[in-house]
Amino acid sequence: MSVGTSQEQFLDLIIPQAITACSDDSFKIVSLLISQACLESGWNKSSLGYKYNNLLGRKWVASNIIASGFVSLQTKEWVTDHYVTIYSKFCKYASIADCFKDYLWLLHNTKLKNGTLRYQRVLDSKDYIEATQAIRDCGYATSPTYPTSLRTIINKYNLNQYDRKD
Repeated sequence: MSVGTSQEQFLDLIIPQAITACSDDSFKIVSLLISQACLESGWNKSSLGYKYNNLLGRKWVASNIIASGFVSLQTKEWVTDHYVTIYSKFCKYASIADCFKDYLWLLHNTKLKNGTLRYQRVLDSKDYIEATQAIRDCGYATSPTYPTSLRTIINKYNLNQYDRKD
C-alpha cells in the first residue's frame, strides 16, 4: 500500500483483516485493533507501517516467532511529564495479517512477573471505552492522550460497529 493512500482506503484494507484476525480469536473489541493500527502507523504514513507491515508499533523481542526480524527506528516515549526521543527495535512482518496475529498473541500471552496476564483488563473489556483505557493502563502505550486519540478514531469512523457482541 502506498504512502499516498487516503484514510478511507487504509480502513478498507485493514478492516477485513482485523475482522478475520479477531474472528479466529476470542478478542471481541475489533475497533481497538483497527484504531490502534490507524494511530500507531499514522494511517500507514510511517515507514514502520508501509515498509515493514508493523501497523501497531509492536516492539521486538528475541522470543518473537511471528515477526520476520526487526528494524531500529526513532520513537517518542512519554516519561513523567514530557516526551523523550529514543531508538527502539520494532518488529518487521511479512504481512499485515502477521502483525495482527502477533498483536493478539501479545494480548493473550504476555505475563507479568507475578504470573498474571498483563493485558487481562483489555481482554475483559466490555466495550471500546473500557478497552481504550485498559490498553494504555496495561502499558501498551505511554502517551497520556492515547485512549482519547483511539476513541476519536473509533467515533469518527463508527468502528465499534465491528465489535462482536457474542
